[in-house]
Amino acid sequence: ASIPSSTVASSRAPASIPSSTVASSRAPASIPSSTKALVPSFLSCRSRLQGAMATAVDTKAAMRSFKQCVKDKGTEACIPERKAVVAGASSAVKAECSPFVEDFFTCFKHRYALSSCSDATVSKMLKCQEQYSSALLSTQ
Repeated sequence: ASIPSSTVASSRAPASIPSSTVASSRAPASIPSSTKALVPSFLSCRSRLQGAMATAVDTKAAMRSFKQCVKDKGTEACIPERKAVVAGASSAVKAECSPFVEDFFTCFKHRYALSSCSDATVSKMLKCQEQYSSALLSTQ
């Protein structure tokens, strides 16, 4: 069972992807040489971690910082801290509840015609988001 040559990825980047985003043939030794040319650099662990989502711990720390800022300076002076809390909370909730959101959008895409789609699909997603965000933002 051979793979047709038209489906095998080439080592050259497509015209729409800059060549700087494709891994060079000098990839780390941990990657087998047969796949070095096929692994774009934008899929490497290092580049994914650089823009990593905020964790619950980061969000709780940002929430404490925001509360302290409001206490010290007032609400108007703490806009950057508030933005950090909102971004961190949404990122953490998105990561934690992603299976429920995927189920919901699968049902939505199929106009709720799948046998697994019901009101429970939506309620599970909303329950996850509400419970996790409540727990996250109830930082003391």
